[in-house]
Amino acid sequence: MVNPFKKKPPEPPKTFSESVMRQQTALNTQNNEAQIANQKHLKKALYNEKTNKESAQLWEQVDKNCQELLDGKSEAYYQWETGMNRIANHLKVFQEALAKWTGNTDLPNPFWDKTKKDVLNVKPQVSYHVAMDDTGQIKSQAVVNGQPVGGRDQRLFDMALFSWADKNNYRLQRIPNDPEGRFSLTHKTTGQVLSDKTVFDNLKKDPTKGLHSHLSDMHALKLEENDSFRPTGP
Repeated sequence: MVNPFKKKPPEPPKTFSESVMRQQTALNTQNNEAQIANQKHLKKALYNEKTNKESAQLWEQVDKNCQELLDGKSEAYYQWETGMNRIANHLKVFQEALAKWTGNTDLPNPFWDKTKKDVLNVKPQVSYHVAMDDTGQIKSQAVVNGQPVGGRDQRLFDMALFSWADKNNYRLQRIPNDPEGRFSLTHKTTGQVLSDKTVFDNLKKDPTKGLHSHLSDMHALKLEENDSFRPTGP
């Protein structure tokens, strides 16, 4: 019997942007938890420092008050009420010192309580490298936060590359058994394989059907083209 209350596993991401945002959200959550833990640690350290300092001052005053009572100075008051008030004040200082020592007080929180409000919401930095090599084969690589992606994420990213080729009347095909996971580009009307790097680069930079705007629109992400990145493998 299926348990209706059993939590279902999360659905796998259907788009590259969804996958990227999921990973960034998880990273933000991890960083926020670390930030909150550090703030709590700092709060405790400052509390202990403040408490120890105040406690030492109070115990010093308690010692003075006790010595004053032992010396019989309270007997010098002409009125009984005055002497009792002085003793009561001494006891109050002792009570404060005892409270500090046992930790029954708390340090006001001027800014700790809003730690959870100041959570990080960092946006992922996504770049890509799509280039044709000297053999006329195309290599695609997405990079998220400085790290090249692979597997499902790279395949999701390449879906937009396929649609860009189709938009320009080309058919993008993965080269079978290619260890670098490269593609070939064939014109759908003529059947001619595009192998001229200059023609491909001009097609990429076309002002109306260029690759960059198409990828950005398809993935709904702010992308940067990284010409300096050189992928080494799939």
